[in-house]
Amino acid sequence: MSETTRNTEIKKEEFDYFYALIKNWRTILLISSCFLLVGLVSLFVTSKTHSSKSTFSISLNSQINTAYGSYNLKTLNPMHYLSFVELNQFENNVLAKVDQEGLTDVQFKIEEEKPVTSSNNLTPVYPNKFELIVSGNNEKYLNVINDFAIDELLSFTDKKIQTDMLNHFSSTLTFDIENLNFSIQIKEELINSLKDELNRNTENRNSVVSKNNVIDSRLLNSLAGDEQSLVVSILLNEEKGSEHFQMAILAIEEIQLRKMKNELNRKSLLLKKLVDAERSDNLNDLFPQPFGDSFMSLTPSEVQFLDGRSFFIKRVAIFLFLGLFISFSVVLLRSYYSLMYKDKL
Repeated sequence: MSETTRNTEIKKEEFDYFYALIKNWRTILLISSCFLLVGLVSLFVTSKTHSSKSTFSISLNSQINTAYGSYNLKTLNPMHYLSFVELNQFENNVLAKVDQEGLTDVQFKIEEEKPVTSSNNLTPVYPNKFELIVSGNNEKYLNVINDFAIDELLSFTDKKIQTDMLNHFSSTLTFDIENLNFSIQIKEELINSLKDELNRNTENRNSVVSKNNVIDSRLLNSLAGDEQSLVVSILLNEEKGSEHFQMAILAIEEIQLRKMKNELNRKSLLLKKLVDAERSDNLNDLFPQPFGDSFMSLTPSEVQFLDGRSFFIKRVAIFLFLGLFISFSVVLLRSYYSLMYKDKL
């Protein structure tokens, strides 16, 4: 091993890291103080974050009664509907309504209060108390944004449920109308057939229809008990029994046809109202508002300062750590470099 290599190894063994740090304490103190000063200045220069918090309660019913029938909600947990608050679309809609689209660093957050349940309770218990937190740098508009956010939240969730109800009842009515049209078509064909048969039997009024033939008839068997008794009594009316029977059946069928057409008109009118409400974007006249009707404000929006003592200590500690880390690294690298290459300088 050469003399130069041996001397280098000796110098490496003799290098004392702790001594290097103690010797250059002024450099460490200077760099750390600079970083600490930068951290303190940043606390006063950077804008402080505030939040506006409001508390409210919502309890949903499993079934919603409407003029179109009952509708069962897909879920009874309000949080499943409120989670959209943290999406960018919700933020953009609220800021547009407040006319503050240029605001930055505005964030929306929903927090739920966990319900207290016992181990013996097998029925699921859903949260009904929530907090809407709006955080940002502009303290002046936070309460206004929070209030508009509550309105947008109720409007959006109610509209979503109402749209689901509209789709459900529209599809149900469309299906019923198609079935009624088909049933009316069958009923009209039957009535026309009865009229033709009645016209043919007019020429043979003296023909007698036996009681057994009448009872086995597809028309008589389709009638209710009271209607059967009425028709059988007509059949026993001597010569014109057959004609009276056919006229009675025809009258009953025509009454049923009118009922079906009235039901068709009613369902068509209901479907038309749904279509018109969807086009005009006004479903509140047809359906209840599940969120709006059960909403209860517990505390109004109130601005709070988020950057408190903990944040101050945390930021100062981060800058102080960076200062110490960088100063230690600089001192050790410089000392080691000077020791290793002192003979070459």
